[in-house]
Amino acid sequence: QFTDPEAGRAHAAAMLEAGAAIIDIGGESTRPGAAATFEDEEIRRVLPAVEYCAAMGAGISIDSRRAGVIEAALAGARRDAQRAAVG
Repeated sequence: QFTDPEAGRAHAAAMLEAGAAIIDIGGESTRPGAAATFEDEEIRRVLPAVEYCAAMGAGISIDSRRAGVIEAALAGARRDAQRAAVG
């Protein structure tokens, strides 16, 4: 839905400000007839959103059918948590 990273960040921030406890992040459309997305492209879409939301302290849900995407998202969230603990 959000192909512009800034629009996605603004939407996530607004959701948190409105009281959302969890931000659901996905990088592939599941609507009927949507084009398939390759795993590396899905990771490229999801990872910046995961890192941004983790930096805001959001609970994150990863919406993916691919283990590689979920593993990359977890690694990104961990990196951000480590940066926050050090900084």
